[in-house]
Amino acid sequence: GGNVTFSSPTMPLNGCTYSGTSSFTKTGTTNDASTGGNTFTGVSTIVNSGSGIMYMANTAATPDNFMSDLTATNNGSGSINLAYNAPGNLFGGDVIFNNSANGSTNQISIAYNTNSTAAITGNLTMNNTGSGVANTVALAYNGNTSITVGGNVIITNASSGTGNNYAYIANSGSATNTGSLTVTNSASGTNSAIT
Repeated sequence: GGNVTFSSPTMPLNGCTYSGTSSFTKTGTTNDASTGGNTFTGVSTIVNSGSGIMYMANTAATPDNFMSDLTATNNGSGSINLAYNAPGNLFGGDVIFNNSANGSTNQISIAYNTNSTAAITGNLTMNNTGSGVANTVALAYNGNTSITVGGNVIITNASSGTGNNYAYIANSGSATNTGSLTVTNSASGTNSAIT
């Protein structure tokens, strides 16, 4: 298969294999609960420039497999939730989060919901720079979630929102990385923390 580029108001990703590079841009207002079961062989890019929410691997039995690098950018007024409900999600390269959205509640997460798990082979970089009211990046947020990172973890919480600006690392779950951990918190707002 070849490379693919998609841009659409809705972006359901359900049980497909993408053999080349892949780029997905959601532009609409509705929420998309993708079941999962996808395989992304090449370098992948996911962008949410709309106001809706993207849920990836929303069905418990169908994790996603990103075999190379992934960059996820939330720059509208919605959210992106990867590995949302399923255990066994795999990320074979480096993962970069860019949460630069401007809505009332903006989020990028991996393994957010109970029992979801994810393993990242490479490095994880999380940039929380949104200007909305509340801006969040989250790893293994709810109970019985877990994430492992084989490389380094770099977290920058620099949101300018007036509300809560948080970076959560294993809020109620577990997180393990074998490389270095670098965290920077310079966010403004009512509350800001890396926790």
